[in-house]
Amino acid sequence: MANGRGAHRGRSGWIASGAVLALLAGYVAADAYDVVPGVLTTSPPEADAQPYPGVRLPGPRPVAATVDALDPDAPVPDAAAVEAAIARVVDESTIGGDVSVRVLDAASGDLLAERDPDVSVPVASSAKILTAAGALYALGPDTRFTTRVVTAGGGLIVLVGGGDVLLGGDASDPEAVRGHAGLGDLADQVATELEGSGTTSVTLAVDDSTFTGEPYAADVEGLDQSFTMAATTVAVNTGAVDGVYTADPAMGATEAFAERLRERGIDVTVEGRHTTSDADRTIASVESATVSQIVREMLVDSDNAIADVLSRLVALERDLPGDAAGGGQAVVDVLAELGIDTTGTHMIDGAGLSISDSATATSLTDLLQLSQDGSVPEIAGLVPSLPVSSLDGTLGDRLGGEGAGRVRAKTGSLVQYSSLTGTVLTVDERLLTFSVIMHSFDPGGLWEARALIDSFVEDLANCGCSGS
Repeated sequence: MANGRGAHRGRSGWIASGAVLALLAGYVAADAYDVVPGVLTTSPPEADAQPYPGVRLPGPRPVAATVDALDPDAPVPDAAAVEAAIARVVDESTIGGDVSVRVLDAASGDLLAERDPDVSVPVASSAKILTAAGALYALGPDTRFTTRVVTAGGGLIVLVGGGDVLLGGDASDPEAVRGHAGLGDLADQVATELEGSGTTSVTLAVDDSTFTGEPYAADVEGLDQSFTMAATTVAVNTGAVDGVYTADPAMGATEAFAERLRERGIDVTVEGRHTTSDADRTIASVESATVSQIVREMLVDSDNAIADVLSRLVALERDLPGDAAGGGQAVVDVLAELGIDTTGTHMIDGAGLSISDSATATSLTDLLQLSQDGSVPEIAGLVPSLPVSSLDGTLGDRLGGEGAGRVRAKTGSLVQYSSLTGTVLTVDERLLTFSVIMHSFDPGGLWEARALIDSFVEDLANCGCSGS
């Protein structure tokens, strides 16, 4: 089975360096910098990752060791020290633009320091935090998506998408998220059904009609479309083949399913698309991993395709159009329902891939705080689903010094925007919630922006700086 992370690594082939970014016309998504190993050589050698305190990760990803609960009386960093760390980011930057920052004490919610936290700017893939919360709350963390096969009469069977775009190409793998449900298991059920009726030949179609509108957000055009899947309700591993998204992932899944049926002695003719009805009889079904597991896969790998699909599923759950704009609006609506101030929050897709997507450091940190205070159990898994510094996903090769194992955060990178949002444990064992967004800097400045952000978060991690 192809690995979906390859689709993200494939983006790096288009972008060799920050200098090349400056030469590309229009917007080019640079989220590949959150995935591939960095080329900065000024950082010290990375230390081994340390266990992240007090969490268990959902799903089959490596599970961090658990430790005793954090000491509620651990020293809180002095606000002046945090403000000084923010000032260093501003003073050391040579790439222009500006910085939005907000840092809270996670236990109390008290503000420690901030700089322009309510400026609405593109936050790139940090927007996936918003989509994750929307999916967890609106869909439910334990929900699974069902892929079905129905009989539609006249020898026609139809593969019906239910939102699982992480199907495996053959047997299901109950221990996995990608490939949790497999086309092989679906084919076994269909073959048994057909054998019982004496049928040896069928016509196969696909129904992915639940989503509406264009398969991409309005301003995700040209090269940008190669960084995500054409949104659909059924696909094998987001339609990625050898690291490249196919043009029609639903038909790709249908062709793969036809092959599984042929392997079981069934003569199959692939017809195309067919819209099913409630009168059609289900003869086979498989279920995906849970929403909480899929959310973690999306956040750790910064998977644009999963994010776009989840946002559209939230739209359908909230009776909004199942298109990109409907998905973005549904996510913002859920945040407002949760009590988050969505002023300045605008999304037209679920991934943060669009340059039109924007949020504020305030909305991001308020959401993470809400997820940690226990008042909304549906989103309690949000922070534990974020990548861990120097351990996995898009933070696997970042923050390898004082921050190793102490930071759990979502990365975000566009050509002139870079962000990091999450939590950090100080050396005094105090947990902080933060969001730092460098925005509107000079083209080609992305590497420096990332280095400055990492340096700032390491300052927080190394802050034995209580005011007492």
